[in-house]
Amino acid sequence: MLALMTAGVLCLMFGIFLMSQPDDEDIKAQIKEKVAAVKPYLAKEFPGETWTISTVPFQKAGYEHNNPYVITVVFENEPDASYEYEVDPKGHVTQSCFYIELPPPTLRGGGFLSYPT
Repeated sequence: MLALMTAGVLCLMFGIFLMSQPDDEDIKAQIKEKVAAVKPYLAKEFPGETWTISTVPFQKAGYEHNNPYVITVVFENEPDASYEYEVDPKGHVTQSCFYIELPPPTLRGGGFLSYPT
């Protein structure tokens, strides 16, 4: 009897866990809201700039990312630089990451790596 009750409680807990997880449509709607919050932030912080916004392709088969809510921004005047923004539940936008794409290094005398400047 105790085993049956334990199995029932575990099934109930697992069901609640599954019900509380957002589905793809919920995630897409939240991403859309977050992009809508980032656009006016960028317009205010970087007036006159143009940019491209992209989001994590979380539904693409084989693509893995820890956070599907990250919004990546590339400014037209910095095409090799990417800025990542996040939006908290209150709608506050923060820059969470910056990275730049470097050209591949070349070997110079003595076997040292050299990056083009």
